Order: sequence, then structure tokens, then C-alpha cells
Amino acid sequence: MRLNARMIVFTLITTAITTIAVLVLLLVKHNKIAAAKAAEWERQQAVYKLQYQTLLLEIPENAPDEKVRWAIGIKDQTLLEEIARNDSSAQVRRVVVSHLKDQTLLAEIAKNEKEHVWVRIQAANNLTNQTALAEIAKYGKVGEVCVEALENLTDQALLLDIAKNSPNLWTRFSAARRLNDKALGEKLRTQTDELITEERRLQSLLAEIGLCDDQEQLAEIAEEDKREVIRQAAKARLNELKK
Repeated sequence: MRLNARMIVFTLITTAITTIAVLVLLLVKHNKIAAAKAAEWERQQAVYKLQYQTLLLEIPENAPDEKVRWAIGIKDQTLLEEIARNDSSAQVRRVVVSHLKDQTLLAEIAKNEKEHVWVRIQAANNLTNQTALAEIAKYGKVGEVCVEALENLTDQALLLDIAKNSPNLWTRFSAARRLNDKALGEKLRTQTDELITEERRLQSLLAEIGLCDDQEQLAEIAEEDKREVIRQAAKARLNELKK
């Protein structure tokens, strides 16, 4: 009886040791596979980087298509950021920007007045940071970029602020259309539409003043018009005619 009990204990211990050994072997194998995958990933990215540096030397500035096709396969964010900042081809920059995740860098690119407009639009398209989108939409000078930023802007408080206060009247109008409060949106659009009409009249008058040769009429406008910008334009035209 005691012998049978010892045999059972021995069998249990042996089984446990075998199980542990198998688990250890599986864990080691899993770690080796994971390490191999990581090494392969690093190797691929190193190859991409080397290819990029080689392409910069070999591909003419007026033939970016090959770099564009190559750039589509890049996944490494650090490399994408480097290319987005430094590549000379706007087409390549636009491709890599479409894969960027860094919200700060995307906002920086979208705001960059010196960047190609299509690259900026792509950056705005990828942005999700509501504060950054609102700043671009509210103060941007390129309409297409502002509109793209508005498309991703859902924060109603920020949209309302833009609809009321953006220096760009067309941006105000577009922001008002995206408000959930339709009655308020309609009211703001009507107000903005009136301002747009007045702005058009103002620009038309400024154009007329710029072509006017009647110094007496210009002097009257320069003295009596209630709008500062009109008075200044009339004075400038008078000075121009007196030279």
C-alpha cells in the first residue's frame, strides 16, 4: 500500500516536472519568435531608411513617382516624421503625412504657410485634436485648409466661437452650418451673409477709388466718408495723382 502511494507521488512529481519543462520550452520558443519578429521589423525599417537616403541621391527632383510608391509602404512613425519635415517632393510629403499620427506635427504642418497647400490639407484631414483644428479653421488664410479643418471639428463651443469671431467671413459662414443648433446657425449665417455683401461693396468701392482721377471728389471722400479704410484709400489715391 505504501509502495503504491510512493509510486503515485513519484508519478505526480514527474508529471509536474515534465509539464513545467514543456511550458518553459514553449515560453522560450515564444520569446525567440517575438525577438525574431522584432529584429525583422527593425531590419525592415533600417532598409527603408537606407532606401530613402539612397533615393534622395539617385532620383531627380522632377521624377518623384518612384519615391511616392516607395513611401506608401513606410509604417515607422519616426521615419515618416523625418520625411514629412525634410523631403523635397510635395507629393512624397503628402503621402507620408497621410500616415502620420503625431497630432502636434500634423498641426504644425497644417499651419505652415510655406508648405504646399495639398500637404496642409492632408495634415488637417488627419488631425483630430479639436483645439488645433479650431485654431487652423479660425485663423487660417487658405480657405481650402480652413474648410478641411472644419470638416473634422465637432466641438460645438469651438464651432460657435468660429462662427461668431473668425476674421474670415466665409469661415464663419461654414462654421455656422455645422452647428447642431439649427436656429442659431441660420441666424449667424444670415448675419454673416450681410457682412459678406457689405465686404463685397467695400472692395468694389476701393477698386473704384483706385481708378478715380477726380481730385475734388477724392478730397471730399477723404474728408467726409465714415469708413477709415475708404478715407485712407482716397488720400492714397490723391497723393498718387499729385506726384
